Amino acid sequence: MIRSRILAILSSLLCAAITTAATLSPATMSYQGLLTNPTGAPLAGGSYSVIFRLYNGSSVVWTETQTVATKSGLFSAALGSVTPFANNFFAQNQSLSLSVQVGSGTEFAKSAVGFGAFAGICECYGFCGEGWSGG
Repeated sequence: MIRSRILAILSSLLCAAITTAATLSPATMSYQGLLTNPTGAPLAGGSYSVIFRLYNGSSVVWTETQTVATKSGLFSAALGSVTPFANNFFAQNQSLSLSVQVGSGTEFAKSAVGFGAFAGICECYGFCGEGWSGG
């Protein structure tokens, strides 16, 4: 009897933890890029202001500006480290695309955002909200 109560309590706590983890957006999203000049050569090492925008369809749903350091044009950024993602952001915006703009230059074409392990949690446990179709 006591053993079954303990198992029931542990199961409830596990379900609560999974539900909480699945409904919160990850704190940051890693992004790596290569900055090049108009002829395609990598930009020299240095610091560059980069604007990141996430779109849901044609609407901007998130934006962040970071100063990134490059080495032979390569850089990495933790998106969400300056402008945090709201809870449930990715559950509410499931068809995202990302654009990148360097300084006051032209905004580069949007590219689709793919989801990894976090989306797998949502798909596996079905906690992403109405309209979630899974993979």
